[in-house]
Amino acid sequence: MASKRRLSAPVAPAPPPPSNDARNDALPSPGSIPGDSACPPSSSNGTFNSKLFDRAEKLARMTMELKVHKVLAQANDLARGLEDLTRKTERNETFRQQNEERMERVWRDILSVKANFQQHLDSTAGDRLDAREYQKEVMEVKSSMGEVRKLVDELVGKVDQLPTLAEANAVLAGVSAQREACEAAAAVCQERREFEVRAGGTCGGRVVVVQAD
Repeated sequence: MASKRRLSAPVAPAPPPPSNDARNDALPSPGSIPGDSACPPSSSNGTFNSKLFDRAEKLARMTMELKVHKVLAQANDLARGLEDLTRKTERNETFRQQNEERMERVWRDILSVKANFQQHLDSTAGDRLDAREYQKEVMEVKSSMGEVRKLVDELVGKVDQLPTLAEANAVLAGVSAQREACEAAAAVCQERREFEVRAGGTCGGRVVVVQAD
């Protein structure tokens, strides 16, 4: 009966379970939660934008805080479900005998999770962001993304104006044909000039014929 009354008690934070419980040892601790601190930028990096760094850090903290609240909400849901199960199986002695120990272990796990994450929220209470400030940061990020998207669209438009592979090949083929024609004409002119020189004339002049006596 004492166990039944303890399971039906309202949810309240409790100290972490003893270390000999294998399941409780696997629970995350506030110190192991990532996202609370960020590595400062190197002073040698002159082009680093501190405003963007601060914005990213704020968004990361807010995202982490939202995830912690989500975990706490899930723990509360599990606690309510376990309380409902306890009330519904209060007179089912067979079920209670088979699952009493398991239900106690789940209850301790829920309380431990809530205590750990609530301790994390309390330790980071000074770093919490105002919802309006967070919304402002999100709007600025969306605006920056809109500018980047505009630049990308402009680049895509310029790329569309470039000739296709078939058109480029056709232009290259035309240039190659013109070059071959020029080379052929130059060769013909060179041959004609050499012939006239051998005949004693010049390119475009008359050929002098010498008759023997």
